[in-house]
Amino acid sequence: MVIGIDASRANVRQRTGTEWYSLQIIRGLVEQDRSQRFVLYLKEEPRPELQHLGPHIELRILRWPPRFLWNIIRLSWEMIRRPPDVLFVPAHTIPLIHPQKTVVTLHDIGFERFPNLYSQTRIGGQTIVGSILHLLARLFTLGRYGNSELDYHRWSARFALSHARTIITVSEFSKREIADVYGVPKNQIAVVYHGFDQALYRRPSDKRITEIQRHFHLRRPYIVFTGRLEKKKNIVGLLQAFAHARHHLPELELVLIGHEGLGWDEARIELRQHGLSNAAHVLGWQPPEIAIPLLAGAAALVFLSQYEGFGMPLLEAFALGVPVVASASSALPEIGGAAPLFVQPNVPAEAGRAIVKIITSRSLRQHRIALGYEQVASFTWERAARTTLEILRRT
Repeated sequence: MVIGIDASRANVRQRTGTEWYSLQIIRGLVEQDRSQRFVLYLKEEPRPELQHLGPHIELRILRWPPRFLWNIIRLSWEMIRRPPDVLFVPAHTIPLIHPQKTVVTLHDIGFERFPNLYSQTRIGGQTIVGSILHLLARLFTLGRYGNSELDYHRWSARFALSHARTIITVSEFSKREIADVYGVPKNQIAVVYHGFDQALYRRPSDKRITEIQRHFHLRRPYIVFTGRLEKKKNIVGLLQAFAHARHHLPELELVLIGHEGLGWDEARIELRQHGLSNAAHVLGWQPPEIAIPLLAGAAALVFLSQYEGFGMPLLEAFALGVPVVASASSALPEIGGAAPLFVQPNVPAEAGRAIVKIITSRSLRQHRIALGYEQVASFTWERAARTTLEILRRT
């Protein structure tokens, strides 16, 4: 039996949620059974993390033209030429041509519940390439979809759900959402929780934490947000909560770690209006060797996202002994358990009070940190990979 995996998302340098999931689940899968043959499909040469995985792994680099629509065009052609017995796509875009036994991971469907949180501008912009992509999308979908980010998510999810043999999702919340919105039978949806990287997310030394803080000119206490700086993550609400907290803790600072996304311009205006520009450190995406010490030195992780299928930053904070203030919405209560202080994401004053409370109450901090360590222990990539391999084999 040959299991093929779309490894394109794992093979990038600046990984966020889906890319980290792709890398970790692939590495976990290939460790499960070294007699099992895997084929990894890539756009370009493998990064170090995907090299030397073992003799049971074949890397196929699909680099022929066209450069865009790699999954839809190039991977489809490979499925015609040399299809695997089972194809696993750890995201929700499957090739147009695919094996009958195809398994896809759909992390969440926020683009259906909150379409205003996703970009509706054309992929490729108003260029010739963007116009061609828009025309092709219109023709191919009989006018239903264009080539915006929102349309891409909607079309690719529907196509994947109607063609995949099995759908993996990452929480019971997302399973209910998929069944409710798309009418997919629940017995076709399997829940496989993420893990966290136990080797990577170990608390750094106090010396290392201090070095990184000095490098970025940070003062304690500070709170951290990690993730894309966008509407979906409720960045404006986070800034408003931060402003409320500073009424009681005027020395408090905020660290934002992640790429700027849709809605960041609005958030930048919010920073200026509240006079927070000097108190908020917008650091962009940071590699783990920088992001982990920053998070480990924080007084709290504050994660007020509107909609999450899982919520990986919660596990990362738990593993580092950092308390969490989080939205009482979507999958976050399921993943966080009793460890976070939960607040309503659209009530900044409530979130601000929770931030002050978690920073100023030593007993509360220690209790929530202990609960975090207990909660994170049940999430492992080894378990996720073992369950995923069982699904792939029985598909």
